[in-house]
Amino acid sequence: MDYICKMCGNIMVCTEDTGVCECEHCGSRQTVPTKYSNEQAELYNKACILLFKNDAEEAEKIFLELCANVPDEADGYWGIVLCRCGVKYTDDPLSGLKIPFITRTYDSDVTSSSEYTHSLEFATDEQARFYRREAAAIEMLRHEKIDRIGTEEKYDVFICCPHEEANGAAAEIYDQLCKEGLSVFFSPKTLSDLSEHQRELYANAAASNSSSLLAVCTEPHNFAAAQFRREYEKCISAAHKDSQKQLILCIRDIPADSIPRELSAFPVHDISRIGFLTELIRCIKKNEHDTKISHPAPQSRVNPDKLLSRMDGFLAEEDFEAAKEYSALITDASPQCWQAHFTHFLACNSCRNSSELLLEEVVNGFASEYNKNFGTDVSDEDSFRKNLDTLFGSSIKNAVEYAEGDDKLKITTIYERLVSAVRDAVFQYEQEIIVSEEKKELNELRLRHTKEEKTRKAAERLRKLLLKRRIFTFTAIIVAVLAFIAISFNFKWASVTIVILLIAAAVTIKQLDK
Repeated sequence: MDYICKMCGNIMVCTEDTGVCECEHCGSRQTVPTKYSNEQAELYNKACILLFKNDAEEAEKIFLELCANVPDEADGYWGIVLCRCGVKYTDDPLSGLKIPFITRTYDSDVTSSSEYTHSLEFATDEQARFYRREAAAIEMLRHEKIDRIGTEEKYDVFICCPHEEANGAAAEIYDQLCKEGLSVFFSPKTLSDLSEHQRELYANAAASNSSSLLAVCTEPHNFAAAQFRREYEKCISAAHKDSQKQLILCIRDIPADSIPRELSAFPVHDISRIGFLTELIRCIKKNEHDTKISHPAPQSRVNPDKLLSRMDGFLAEEDFEAAKEYSALITDASPQCWQAHFTHFLACNSCRNSSELLLEEVVNGFASEYNKNFGTDVSDEDSFRKNLDTLFGSSIKNAVEYAEGDDKLKITTIYERLVSAVRDAVFQYEQEIIVSEEKKELNELRLRHTKEEKTRKAAERLRKLLLKRRIFTFTAIIVAVLAFIAISFNFKWASVTIVILLIAAAVTIKQLDK
């Protein structure tokens, strides 16, 4: 089935049934549905096109409809996650790969959302791995944006309006409020040097950091404009979350029934009415005064505990690739997060926890690598530690450096125990090499001795054989002579001598054999 690539917008042909395939146009691996009918696939493609064109609101509506109709399709829920973060993809200039960036600031932890949970619940194994890693990247981007823009300047007034009215009534209100000494956020003026995508991120943060929120519209049809709708919905959300914020709708010549239902519950001011600006300024200053009296507590920075616990989950599941990727994302955003550095070290060595670092196979693995790269000499402590740090990489040293208090004591203890275990293993490895070499030399000596002994015995046998031949030869000659004498001259002593000679020869040969 053909699907729209969420990363480049082209059509890709999917032949795999794992729920993950590669786009032939941009080369990106991504997830696709596995349970949609042809009609539902067309809706899915339409939503992907809208998301690619940055119309996340309309795309989300389609994904929600798909999830309602096919509640066990993982990629529908994943589409909702992408929409709520306004995820788009761009080319990384270094790697050439497609990497995500976000155009909307999701209000809570992406990986804690029900949509993300459902996507994992119904995903295939390959889809789940993709969702986890991509969600980690998106969550880190979201934290970076919140940390970067969430602490920006506080504003007295936030103004939003449709693009086509930016130079009309809204601009006049902005100018007048500035003359009154109020700090005003008005995107076309405040963020004139930024792109539309960047403006939305700052606008979302400004809406949360403003005491009064103004939605300005003079044409009924402009309420449906995507950009304006996103901004006034953000204002509505901010007003509901903080009762001290006031949202005011400023309109001109718009019938009451043309006002969106969600906006009609808030105060409405008619721009064409005499004294409009005076009344508006009075309301804003009164609310500003009430807000200053209450001194609301500032929001704290994002707590990384959830991210760290998720890394621990990856380690426990032995998903070491995901743990490495997650820890790298965290250290990119928070370079001094010692837990992320330590998790990266554990994941690189396929360890689920710190205790497994001291397992025999892990320690012996380090010792073997040390021996291969630096030899077995551990007599020089400084040289040994320097070489070992090179072998370990920077993660463990960064963890020791950035940890504080009891955490520093704990991680330092783990590090020193690991160093000691590797030193002992390298030393043991050296002893085994020495013993092995000694055994090898002893075997060589034994082989040489055996060879020499065989040569000596062979020479001895040859010498005996030669002696026997000589004895046989001399005895035969003498016996022949004596026999001739005994027969020719009838000498009895010759016969006796022959007998004695044969006996002597036999005895001599027997002694040689012994």
